[in-house]
Amino acid sequence: MLIKNLQVGGDGAVWVIGYEDVLRLEGDKFKKITTAGFSQLGASIDSFAVTADGHLWAATFKGVSHFDGKTWTTEEKAKIGAGEDLLEGIAVDRGGKVFVASTYRVHVRDGGAWKDVDLSKSGARNQLFLESLLLAPDGAVYVLASTMLLRIGPGAEQVAQLALGGSSIASYGDLSVSGNGSLAVRDGDNAIVYPAGGNPRVYEGRSGKDFRADNVRAVAADDSGRVWVASALGVAVLGPGDAKTEWPGGSVPELVGEVEDILVVGSGPATLPASGPIRKGALTGKVLQDGSALAGVEVELCPSPSMIFSSSPCGDAPLKFIGTADDRGVWTFSDVPLGTYGIAVRVAGKWQLTLGERVGQGMKEGQVYDTGSLALDRK
Repeated sequence: MLIKNLQVGGDGAVWVIGYEDVLRLEGDKFKKITTAGFSQLGASIDSFAVTADGHLWAATFKGVSHFDGKTWTTEEKAKIGAGEDLLEGIAVDRGGKVFVASTYRVHVRDGGAWKDVDLSKSGARNQLFLESLLLAPDGAVYVLASTMLLRIGPGAEQVAQLALGGSSIASYGDLSVSGNGSLAVRDGDNAIVYPAGGNPRVYEGRSGKDFRADNVRAVAADDSGRVWVASALGVAVLGPGDAKTEWPGGSVPELVGEVEDILVVGSGPATLPASGPIRKGALTGKVLQDGSALAGVEVELCPSPSMIFSSSPCGDAPLKFIGTADDRGVWTFSDVPLGTYGIAVRVAGKWQLTLGERVGQGMKEGQVYDTGSLALDRK
């Protein structure tokens, strides 16, 4: 099942969005609550919010949809004031106001009418590119832009910036709010945790100073002041302070492959298990161009080959494998941690990447997994 989004709803339950279904965790099983596909909403759900009474609000490419427990109704983006912009997040405060982030603006629905929130009150001088929007336990709304974090509330008239620290050129891309108001934000391959009542701390991942990370995909804050971080190298739990637990890829059977999202309920586990031995296998494949084998070409394998590099797409990756295809165009790497990887191939002095294509899903310990043939474009 394709899982697109997960959260703790206003009713205290864990909710997830699948390809078309909305499900709620009841006991140890997910129960389908409603179908939310193109026939109901005119688009698929990008983000959603659940109120205390179990009502659903969803942001889609088309607009904002509401499920009252029986039927869906939709207000299109033109009515919201978002124009053709994408809707990046949605939240509903305790008073029933619906907040929606579009590409550049925040819109609020109060009493059935939509208006824009005046973000200039935050002191921001440049146009903001909004990434997400979440409701805090105290009823405020946090809005994450690519370069800053804003707090709206109480009410839509109060807007302020929160100082997070981090890199000199911030590149925020993920936001989490815990049940007691702790915050976690991704800044590139670094993670920032802002414990409730405390001060923000930056954990550096790309450099390896505080933990090992490559292409951080998700962060989550818990009530104990920790930040959970998922990257192409595995999962790390950081804090409070210098405490650290890391589960590298291949060390936990349930964490094989890239982790797309993390949700922590409450304080999470009080005791975290240590990582086990890293299970490894081998990967092999064949490089073709116009149906013919490419012999002797350079091949690189790493969790996230980069499009921007100084030496090679995997050159700066913390975990990488470098080799050469044989006279049949076949490449093989041994002792590879179980996981998913991208491939880069150098043909006639130019690198080509398998963008959007992951190999290795299905690897087994001690076995050789054949990724099949990779057909490259002629350039």
